[in-house]
Amino acid sequence: MKVLAIIPTYGHPRYSKRIKMLKNCGFEVTALAFKRDYHAGAPVECNTTIIGHISHGNYIKRIFILLSNIMTFRRSISNSDIVYAFESDMFYISVISGFWLKKTIVLEVGDIRPIQVKNSILGFLIRFFDRFFINRCSLIAVTSPDFYEEYYANILNIEKEYLVIENKVADNSLAIYDQTLPDKTSVISIGYFGLLRCKWSWEVLKLLSKNKRFRVYIAGKVFTETNMEREFSEYPEICYLGEYTQGHIREIYNTVDIVWASYPYEIGDQRSLWARTNRFYEGCFYQTPMITRLGSSDGRMVKAHSIGLCITNQDALMVVQELSAITQSQIKFWKSNLENLDRSVYLQSNQDLLALKEKIEGIQR
Repeated sequence: MKVLAIIPTYGHPRYSKRIKMLKNCGFEVTALAFKRDYHAGAPVECNTTIIGHISHGNYIKRIFILLSNIMTFRRSISNSDIVYAFESDMFYISVISGFWLKKTIVLEVGDIRPIQVKNSILGFLIRFFDRFFINRCSLIAVTSPDFYEEYYANILNIEKEYLVIENKVADNSLAIYDQTLPDKTSVISIGYFGLLRCKWSWEVLKLLSKNKRFRVYIAGKVFTETNMEREFSEYPEICYLGEYTQGHIREIYNTVDIVWASYPYEIGDQRSLWARTNRFYEGCFYQTPMITRLGSSDGRMVKAHSIGLCITNQDALMVVQELSAITQSQIKFWKSNLENLDRSVYLQSNQDLLALKEKIEGIQR
């Protein structure tokens, strides 16, 4: 069975991981991909055609780029049995380009954007298009159950075949966890990793670094909307490790006691609580306690298993007070719970592969 993957960001670890899963299911996979300003990520392990470059946030320009490639999409779709589109924009263009071809289309959702739930005219239009296009979808794959239950079922009032594919760690996707960690001092080290674009997180961590009990390590792709790069030198207790690839993840996790996985929540913006972050799965894998937000998808898991701190405040100064109360004995307790955590919580299994394989083969019959 031929599967065509439509990728909005070449090198994005989740997309590359899913393509590997599809190949391991026995499908013949090819991809069309766009490049985007992104960190090094993970290479796509299939025959991939790069069809352009799209920018973050420039949605009008993105629409013209997508529409200009309709014939490229159509030719590739016509030669496939199933189209596997990552995120809504790639799904929309797949439906438009494949009109009359009657191909089976899968939509994978890794995030719900603020505009999709916003109470505005534009938000209403986006939800209208989501309802309209989703009728052409044979399967919705979501990385968090809240995406389907809260957005598609509750807000859009849609009932559709769906599959939860959590972004768990694949056995061979990260360097094997090394139980021999570097010696730790009495200073508590906190790591903020990945796409570094959350201004609120940066403000909290800058304030926290003034407490001599803490040291902050930052690694990943810095986005221009923050002032991080210009401000690093002003904070001696903050160490920027630079960008990293999949092969360096073990090293950066071994550098820290706790990983930062909390992002701001604004009243009325429920979608910010639905996602399950990479930091959760990686933190579990490397037995690194995490800082999450109470009530978030990550936070519910952290609280249930006692594997980190769930912060309750939004004000940066109040959050710093919560973080300042962390002790080394708490960290040891959280790490002990992580050591005893069932591996199925964070590690991809053969059951995950079988579930994906059975769903795709089922919708193709």
